[in-house]
Amino acid sequence: MVVDTELRKNEYSSGSGKPLDVDQFPFSYADEPRENPGAMEGMLCQCDDGSILFSAFDAMVEGDVSEHFACTRFKRSTDNGQTWSEPWNKNNAHGKANDCHHITVLNLASGKLGMVYATRNVPKGRVGRDGGTVFATSSDNGQTWADVSVVEPRFGICCTGHAIVMSTGRIVVPVFKWISYDPTGEAESMISPSVSYAYVYVSDDQGLSWTQSLSELFVSDYRAAYDLEEPAVIELKDGRLLMHLRCQLGRGYRCWSEDGGICWSRPEPLPYAAGYTPHYLKRLPGGELLTIWTQVSRQEILSGFHRHRLTCAVSHDEGQTWENFKNLESLDDTAVVHPPPAHRYEVIEQWEDYGYYQPSNVERYHRAPGVLRIGYPNALLLDDGNVLVVYDHGSGVLGDKSGVKQRIIPASWFLE
Repeated sequence: MVVDTELRKNEYSSGSGKPLDVDQFPFSYADEPRENPGAMEGMLCQCDDGSILFSAFDAMVEGDVSEHFACTRFKRSTDNGQTWSEPWNKNNAHGKANDCHHITVLNLASGKLGMVYATRNVPKGRVGRDGGTVFATSSDNGQTWADVSVVEPRFGICCTGHAIVMSTGRIVVPVFKWISYDPTGEAESMISPSVSYAYVYVSDDQGLSWTQSLSELFVSDYRAAYDLEEPAVIELKDGRLLMHLRCQLGRGYRCWSEDGGICWSRPEPLPYAAGYTPHYLKRLPGGELLTIWTQVSRQEILSGFHRHRLTCAVSHDEGQTWENFKNLESLDDTAVVHPPPAHRYEVIEQWEDYGYYQPSNVERYHRAPGVLRIGYPNALLLDDGNVLVVYDHGSGVLGDKSGVKQRIIPASWFLE
């Protein structure tokens, strides 16, 4: 028996439709699917010894959540992701698994590794579901970590893999937070009367101190406000920064900064459809930009298969336009989903019945039933011309299990 949610139960087998083009490249799991706590939000970083450091976190449901809400586990690969070591935890000073999640590991200008992560144990921080954001460094390629500074104490978080180091050495941490009358963690729930907005912290001294951006980013139309969350940034060839943001309006949004992240342009809608999940940005070896995101329609969002299609596209003009739409996962063969009108402000969400449901139209969705919670992508360029891609893979036919799926894909495939 596979359970999609507590509301609907069905017996499913795996879909039998023809494979996607990407299926020519075998997949495996950087972190095998398992029941609660399952693995979530994989992150990749190349260390100076040539090894690849992988991290994912396990959401914890028992124990004292004030001390042990989520545990990050690391693995290492010395063969470009073909195999992974036994995991180890990020422990606190007392040797216990630390409350640590939503991680980005960075190669710093100093030669050390830096880690941006969320924790509920921020010194003098405000209570919240995901906590605030702190910064740590490692001098031994991620085996041990030393806490350095608090980035954001007010339960604002950086999405996994979304912090970057610019060519100047500046660390850029895009964050978002909830504002609400409610001072508890409920301010971050699906039904909370809250608003989310995005902003940025930067550091020019290797994470010792942080400066907050002057811009605070959300969608506004005639003083009505709509959430912008989980911002992703990338440095452009001319030194500007491009940001993509998660939104509930059937599209993502984007904006630019000309001063290294302090001031940002007014957010504008992206030209493609998107679900309420994060976008990811990376530069390919040839200089093209790569984005990976959940591309779904309004009907798919409202029908409960709102995270079944993970799409990638490339840009040859520094993010102005996107092409070569391909699916890394999908229950159907649709590679381009038409977005809603850019001028229509409609929050598209399953307010009354949120969950992950299999599509009933099995003629179109010929790979159904399948895995339904797919997202939070991350990618690493390998020295052999391939791209290692990881993303969340759970729910649907996997039931309560969640893992981090991986593929090694030639960089040329994204451009074909």
